[in-house]
Amino acid sequence: MIRGAPLVGRVTLANRDAASLSLLRIVLHGVPSRLRYAATEGASNGSADGAAKGSIQGASASDDSRARVDGSDTASATLRALSLPGHATATLDFSIASDELASGAGHAQLVVEWAATAPVAPPTPSAPGAPATPAPATSSPSTPSTPSTLSIPIDFTIASPAGATPLVADPPVIDFGTVFRGEVLHHELRLTNPGPDEVAIDRVKHSCSCTASSFEIDGRRYDAKELADARALGVLSPGESARLEVELQTTRVPRGQAEAHLSKVVLVYTADAAERPLALSLRATVVTPYFVEPATLELGRVRAGAGATALARLTSDQLGEFRITEATSGCPDALRVHFEREPVAHDGPVAWRVRVELLPGAPLGTTLTHVEFAVDDPRLRSIVVPVQFTIEPNVDFLDNRPDRMELLDFGQVVAGVGATLELAIENRRPEVPYVPTKVELGRARPTGAGITVELVEKVAGSSYVVRLTVPPELAKASFFQGEVVITADHPEIPVKRVPYRGWYKPAGQ
Repeated sequence: MIRGAPLVGRVTLANRDAASLSLLRIVLHGVPSRLRYAATEGASNGSADGAAKGSIQGASASDDSRARVDGSDTASATLRALSLPGHATATLDFSIASDELASGAGHAQLVVEWAATAPVAPPTPSAPGAPATPAPATSSPSTPSTPSTLSIPIDFTIASPAGATPLVADPPVIDFGTVFRGEVLHHELRLTNPGPDEVAIDRVKHSCSCTASSFEIDGRRYDAKELADARALGVLSPGESARLEVELQTTRVPRGQAEAHLSKVVLVYTADAAERPLALSLRATVVTPYFVEPATLELGRVRAGAGATALARLTSDQLGEFRITEATSGCPDALRVHFEREPVAHDGPVAWRVRVELLPGAPLGTTLTHVEFAVDDPRLRSIVVPVQFTIEPNVDFLDNRPDRMELLDFGQVVAGVGATLELAIENRRPEVPYVPTKVELGRARPTGAGITVELVEKVAGSSYVVRLTVPPELAKASFFQGEVVITADHPEIPVKRVPYRGWYKPAGQ
């Protein structure tokens, strides 16, 4: 295809078993792309006698906020938490944007992570227009299966359009081959102006933050930080060359895969806006040479001031006699990391025990962080393991909702009657007293509605009740909402805001 035109395709999946498949994640690695999934209930022979299940649009590769949540800077579209019912088919449409891809042969990888309530074989890709079929389920008991992965390679070729850049790269495609996750890859190449005119190089950009470059032209060198914002880099006369050194980090490839294909692009723009940028392709097949069980250290939900411990085991059959030399935490004020080597069994792999302790000073809320282990392997600088925990305050605010949304929900209030709701305050750590000093109404709509709030002490420093009362009727509106503001002498929650809402139902209705 010509660069600039989208490459579109479709993969059909079919579930011939009665058990539903849970499609945990569908991701198209390595290229700017979009995904669309649609499942239709009914037999997988194409009769389609059921209602459409709907479709979900995936995030584009440029969606940086999605990339951070996913823990990955790969140029990939991702769909999550989908399902394929028993005896149903699904279509997976993909579109690859070619604007930022290098000319020549390219490849991407479509990965489907799935699980079933009974052991079934994974769906297999088919030729366009023909459904793929999994093998029949075995007679094993109906229990949730462990996740499985299906990888579908996608190969394509991109031709240069009219108005292509006059620059020539040597080489235009950098294939690092098979590398370890965590390696930082480097390569130097030359950009040459074959003539006959001068070429003004304006800027160098990257497809993601895991790629960096340094650039040297006319005796001036730009490091990666300078190059990020620099413009009008220099001019190449016919026959002259500039030096470009690229760096590719492999730490951020998707977790949970033994092998992943990484594809990034470096764009070199000239000063001529009519010319398309020179696209340099960086490729690597990333393998994870170690195993961490569990893959994420979950410390759970913990009260403030309390501790918690998570354990993991780190092994490798590819790193040989590797040694952990240091452990650091992404949240040093909240986590302490310990590690020790296990006794080596005869002909067994090297294994390390890891223990992460949660310290009393951890901040309130949910924290997603990591611990990093420096290793003495020349190809692998470190091993990064995610850590997650949630610190809850020792003071509970209990409303009238079973889901504990911390919302005083009056619902329908009968006009002429009014209503009162209570918010219970319970301190679970009496050695640190919770003493409210002021309770008042904050933002409210409508204003001046006659809503009142009072504080009732049950046990000093430990237990209180806040009563919120709405009048028999409102003069200005039928719907009301606002917040109760509780100020207290307490290190964890000096100010607490609890919203309220409701509406009036006319009497007799």
